[in-house]
Amino acid sequence: MTTIREYNSKDLPWLEKSMEIFQDGLIESDLEKMLYRSEDYGKQYTAHALKRVVEEQGVCYIAEQGGSHVGFIMGIVHKVEGVEAFENNEEQYGEVIELYVEEAFRGTGLADELMKKLEVYLKEKHCNQIYIEVFAPNEQARKFYEKCEYHVRDYVMMKKLNQ
Repeated sequence: MTTIREYNSKDLPWLEKSMEIFQDGLIESDLEKMLYRSEDYGKQYTAHALKRVVEEQGVCYIAEQGGSHVGFIMGIVHKVEGVEAFENNEEQYGEVIELYVEEAFRGTGLADELMKKLEVYLKEKHCNQIYIEVFAPNEQARKFYEKCEYHVRDYVMMKKLNQ
């Protein structure tokens, strides 16, 4: 039986370690070998993400099974301001900033449960749209989000200079 609940400070060490594992997976899939992970990445990035959750009306849900952490999701309410307000007819939208499921629990429907829980939260916050950024080489994630009815809205392209 999986339980999904809101984050609390006792989850911090596991969350920091999970962020490192997640980043390591992205590094492995980075064909251009541009990504890396600093020694204190887990602590620093987790602090940054949790700060965004607090400051941007967000939430972090933790999934547990048998008393062990097995996944998490973080989402925020992004306020449309500045130049963005000239181009977007919404006042705000939701954004999934992180989703992670332990490898042994992938393909079990846990990520679906986490996404649905976050979508309910964002609807309650009056968000009419939800965005998520996916690292292009992460095809497994892209296929999962497409299955959840997400679609490509924009492409961000890059070119390396001084090769």
